Amino acid sequence: MKNFFLFLILITLISSCCSNKDTIAYHFTNDEKMIIPYENQDIIKWKNNDGIVFSGTVLHKTTEVREISDYDCKSFEGENTEIKFDMDSNSYYVSLMKWDDSRLDLSVSKNIGQDNPITFDAPFFQKNNFGTVEFNGEVFENSIKMNGNLPNNALIYSKTNGIEFILFEDGTWYKRVE
Repeated sequence: MKNFFLFLILITLISSCCSNKDTIAYHFTNDEKMIIPYENQDIIKWKNNDGIVFSGTVLHKTTEVREISDYDCKSFEGENTEIKFDMDSNSYYVSLMKWDDSRLDLSVSKNIGQDNPITFDAPFFQKNNFGTVEFNGEVFENSIKMNGNLPNNALIYSKTNGIEFILFEDGTWYKRVE
């Protein structure tokens, strides 16, 4: 009886394996590629709440296609772009992931893998979500507001310039300046 069950399990496993998987890949459109406006070695100027102006540098930008899921003899892949930049002696990461024809996830993170990481997410994001955002007494065009994982954290992201404004939990902030 024990051998019969092992044989049944073996037959089920063999018959459920796919020899020719279909791959469905979701790639960024040209408009979606422009949502991450950064290039390697770009220098971005910032001003903090004390009026001090400083520079940040894009350290690297990578784009790759990643496997999202694998089921029903199909493999699903989505394009992902990530950038890493330095700002005020901290590393920040911006990521845009395409999950299907209508879903993008945008995230901005600080101090990944370190104590007190800060993340700002815009899941199930669509490129037509950009609009006029009024925040902290200013108006940002072609932008979205992203709430952080900590209380009172917020980030304004524009499809023209990327990160425009970061408000930290303690009330301090960084603002992009031209």
